[in-house]
Amino acid sequence: MLNALKRRMTMDEDQERRLPPPIATVRRPLPDAQIERVRAAATEVEQLRLDRDHAVDEQKRAYALCDQAKNRIIQLEETISDLKARITMYQIERDQAVAETAGAKRTLKNLRSLLDSAELEPAPAQTVASDAEAPNNFQQMQQIDEEIRKLVPLK
Repeated sequence: MLNALKRRMTMDEDQERRLPPPIATVRRPLPDAQIERVRAAATEVEQLRLDRDHAVDEQKRAYALCDQAKNRIIQLEETISDLKARITMYQIERDQAVAETAGAKRTLKNLRSLLDSAELEPAPAQTVASDAEAPNNFQQMQQIDEEIRKLVPLK
Protein backbone atom coordinates (compact mmCIF):
# COMPACT_ATOMS: atom_id res chain seq x y z
CA MET A 1 0.00 0.00 0.00
CA LEU A 2 1.11 3.54 -0.65
CA ASN A 3 1.15 5.83 2.32
CA ALA A 4 0.32 9.21 0.83
CA LEU A 5 1.63 11.18 3.79
CA LYS A 6 5.03 9.57 3.87
CA ARG A 7 5.11 8.88 0.12
CA ARG A 8 6.53 5.44 0.44
CA MET A 9 5.24 1.95 0.36
CA THR A 10 4.37 0.26 3.59
CA MET A 11 4.07 -3.48 3.93
CA ASP A 12 2.08 -5.66 6.15
CA GLU A 13 3.72 -8.44 8.06
CA ASP A 14 2.36 -10.98 5.58
CA GLN A 15 3.92 -9.20 2.67
CA GLU A 16 7.23 -8.95 4.49
CA ARG A 17 7.27 -12.70 5.16
CA ARG A 18 6.72 -13.49 1.52
CA LEU A 19 9.85 -11.54 0.45
CA PRO A 20 12.86 -13.68 -0.38
CA PRO A 21 15.79 -13.40 2.04
CA PRO A 22 18.55 -10.94 1.08
CA ILE A 23 21.28 -12.30 -1.09
CA ALA A 24 24.39 -13.10 0.95
CA THR A 25 27.75 -12.22 -0.45
CA VAL A 26 30.55 -14.51 0.47
CA ARG A 27 34.08 -13.22 0.39
CA ARG A 28 36.99 -15.43 0.05
CA PRO A 29 39.75 -14.75 2.52
CA LEU A 30 42.69 -12.87 1.04
CA PRO A 31 45.97 -14.70 0.73
CA ASP A 32 48.60 -13.85 3.37
CA ALA A 33 50.93 -12.32 0.80
CA GLN A 34 48.24 -9.91 -0.32
CA ILE A 35 47.42 -8.99 3.29
CA GLU A 36 51.10 -8.24 3.89
CA ARG A 37 51.24 -6.06 0.76
CA VAL A 38 48.19 -4.12 1.94
CA ARG A 39 49.76 -3.64 5.39
CA ALA A 40 53.05 -2.53 3.83
CA ALA A 41 51.20 -0.09 1.57
CA ALA A 42 49.25 1.30 4.54
CA THR A 43 52.50 1.73 6.50
CA GLU A 44 54.10 3.45 3.53
CA VAL A 45 51.10 5.79 3.13
CA GLU A 46 51.28 6.66 6.82
CA GLN A 47 55.02 7.35 6.54
CA LEU A 48 54.39 9.53 3.49
CA ARG A 49 51.78 11.51 5.47
CA LEU A 50 54.27 12.02 8.30
CA ASP A 51 56.96 13.09 5.83
CA ARG A 52 54.53 15.50 4.18
CA ASP A 53 53.56 17.01 7.54
CA HIS A 54 57.22 17.36 8.47
CA ALA A 55 57.97 19.02 5.11
CA VAL A 56 55.06 21.44 5.59
CA ASP A 57 56.39 22.36 9.04
CA GLU A 58 59.88 22.87 7.62
CA GLN A 59 58.45 25.04 4.86
CA LYS A 60 56.59 27.20 7.40
CA ARG A 61 59.79 27.59 9.44
CA ALA A 62 61.73 28.50 6.29
CA TYR A 63 59.14 31.13 5.33
CA ALA A 64 59.22 32.55 8.86
CA LEU A 65 63.02 32.70 8.72
CA CYS A 66 62.83 34.45 5.33
CA ASP A 67 60.37 36.99 6.73
CA GLN A 68 62.68 37.67 9.68
CA ALA A 69 65.63 38.08 7.32
CA LYS A 70 63.66 40.47 5.09
CA ASN A 71 62.62 42.55 8.10
CA ARG A 72 66.22 42.65 9.35
CA ILE A 73 67.45 43.70 5.88
CA ILE A 74 64.86 46.50 5.77
CA GLN A 75 65.91 47.61 9.25
CA LEU A 76 69.60 47.62 8.26
CA GLU A 77 68.85 49.54 5.06
CA GLU A 78 67.01 52.18 7.11
CA THR A 79 69.95 52.39 9.50
CA ILE A 80 72.36 52.77 6.58
CA SER A 81 70.28 55.58 5.06
CA ASP A 82 70.12 57.35 8.46
CA LEU A 83 73.89 57.04 8.82
CA LYS A 84 74.44 58.36 5.29
CA ALA A 85 72.24 61.36 6.12
CA ARG A 86 74.26 62.01 9.29
CA ILE A 87 77.52 61.72 7.35
CA THR A 88 76.25 64.28 4.84
CA MET A 89 75.27 66.66 7.65
CA TYR A 90 78.68 66.27 9.30
CA GLN A 91 80.45 66.89 5.99
CA ILE A 92 78.45 70.07 5.45
CA GLU A 93 79.21 71.17 9.02
CA ARG A 94 82.91 70.42 8.50
CA ASP A 95 82.98 72.37 5.23
CA GLN A 96 81.36 75.36 6.95
CA ALA A 97 83.88 75.20 9.79
CA VAL A 98 86.77 75.01 7.31
CA ALA A 99 85.39 78.01 5.44
CA GLU A 100 84.97 80.00 8.68
CA THR A 101 88.48 79.06 9.82
CA ALA A 102 89.92 80.10 6.48
CA GLY A 103 88.10 83.43 6.73
CA ALA A 104 89.39 83.98 10.27
CA LYS A 105 92.93 83.10 9.21
CA ARG A 106 92.67 85.50 6.27
CA THR A 107 91.43 88.26 8.57
CA LEU A 108 94.24 87.65 11.07
CA LYS A 109 96.79 87.62 8.26
CA ASN A 110 95.43 90.95 6.93
CA LEU A 111 95.50 92.40 10.44
CA ARG A 112 99.09 91.23 10.92
CA SER A 113 100.13 92.80 7.62
CA LEU A 114 98.45 96.08 8.67
CA LEU A 115 100.28 96.03 11.99
CA ASP A 116 103.55 95.24 10.27
CA SER A 117 103.05 98.05 7.75
CA ALA A 118 102.25 100.55 10.55
CA GLU A 119 105.37 99.45 12.43
CA LEU A 120 103.59 99.54 15.79
CA GLU A 121 105.25 98.11 18.80
CA PRO A 122 103.28 95.54 20.77
CA ALA A 123 101.84 96.66 24.09
CA PRO A 124 103.76 95.60 27.19
CA ALA A 125 102.46 92.49 28.83
CA GLN A 126 100.48 93.06 32.00
CA THR A 127 101.38 91.04 35.00
CA VAL A 128 98.72 89.79 37.28
CA ALA A 129 99.38 89.29 40.94
CA SER A 130 99.74 85.73 42.04
CA ASP A 131 97.55 84.27 44.76
CA ALA A 132 100.37 84.69 47.30
CA GLU A 133 100.64 88.46 46.55
CA ALA A 134 96.91 89.07 46.45
CA PRO A 135 95.19 90.23 49.63
CA ASN A 136 93.78 87.25 51.36
CA ASN A 137 92.12 88.53 54.46
CA PHE A 138 88.94 90.44 54.95
CA GLN A 139 90.50 93.53 56.62
CA GLN A 140 92.85 94.18 53.73
CA MET A 141 89.97 93.94 51.29
CA GLN A 142 87.93 96.41 53.37
CA GLN A 143 90.80 98.90 53.34
CA ILE A 144 91.11 98.62 49.55
CA ASP A 145 87.35 99.06 49.22
CA GLU A 146 87.44 102.23 51.37
CA GLU A 147 90.27 103.68 49.29
CA ILE A 148 88.32 103.06 46.10
CA ARG A 149 85.22 104.72 47.61
CA LYS A 150 87.24 107.82 48.48
CA LEU A 151 88.50 108.08 44.93
CA VAL A 152 85.13 107.47 43.28
CA PRO A 153 82.36 109.54 44.89
CA LEU A 154 78.91 107.97 44.95
CA LYS A 155 75.99 109.98 43.63
